[in-house]
Amino acid sequence: MLPGIIFVEQPAAPALLAPDPGRTAYGLWWEGWDGSNWALSTDTSGIILMRGVRGLGRITEEHHRDEHASIAGSRWRDARALNREVFLPLHVYAEGDSQAWVDHHRAFARTMRKGKTGWLHIVHPNGHHRRLECRYERGMEEAYELDPAFFGWATYGVYLTAEQPYWEGVKPVQRRWGAAPPVYFFGGGTEGPTAGPPFGIAASNQIDDAQVTNESDEEVFAIWRLSGTGPTSLEINGEVIEVPFSVPAEETLTIDMRPEFQIAYLSDGTDVTGDLGTFDFSPIQPDELTKLGIEVTGNTGDVSLEFTPLYEWGVS
Repeated sequence: MLPGIIFVEQPAAPALLAPDPGRTAYGLWWEGWDGSNWALSTDTSGIILMRGVRGLGRITEEHHRDEHASIAGSRWRDARALNREVFLPLHVYAEGDSQAWVDHHRAFARTMRKGKTGWLHIVHPNGHHRRLECRYERGMEEAYELDPAFFGWATYGVYLTAEQPYWEGVKPVQRRWGAAPPVYFFGGGTEGPTAGPPFGIAASNQIDDAQVTNESDEEVFAIWRLSGTGPTSLEINGEVIEVPFSVPAEETLTIDMRPEFQIAYLSDGTDVTGDLGTFDFSPIQPDELTKLGIEVTGNTGDVSLEFTPLYEWGVS
């Protein structure tokens, strides 16, 4: 070696840990606001997740307690889930020339734009899929230790904030109930050899078997949808929503009970919340079989219920 001259070799990318035989790893990836997807649990996207990940476990809660001067300790009142902070230590690399790394990194950095949110996805070994909506907070402003364009990689940590701290089930729970067809007089109906005058029994139809189970960790507020129904009564845990008007078959009435929305609207977006007779919105509790009260005047149409499961844990 010549005196005073140091020859620099490109540092090797950190080796991925080999999974244990017979075990399946969590699948983890980042979905940007632009629809791009970046694998984090494999090396297929040029992004490797390093050790030290935080924010995939249980939520952080703020507990509220009352204290009294003459009583020891305190009395617990309630708790509130706080924003979730997620820390992703990343190794970003690209094969090819220097511009290949620059283009690759710019495409990834574009998914962290302010004012936009993306989704952190996790798939459990049994195939269960959850996601967390996150907003970029900080981390990409940190200085590089080495020239990333020259060496083809950079390592830094990204901080994300989930303002809605619960992981969502990607597949919503959906239930649908349809009214039975009316019973016609004179052996009637509208087609066939027994067709008769269109006189049929169409009183109210109470659906007795309507029930749903919330298998997530948290109470959830659902979305009702009605189409082709007469005046309808919807009940959850004793709280009733009265729809005093009919919904044409070509229309859909959506009643969104989620706290951030709490609105009723038609297919064209017309707000009809004020037209409801009552609108007592009730959550569906976790780990319970909840009976639903559904009564439709006219014995026609379809009623459906949909909710998104919420989970305290990503990795559990």
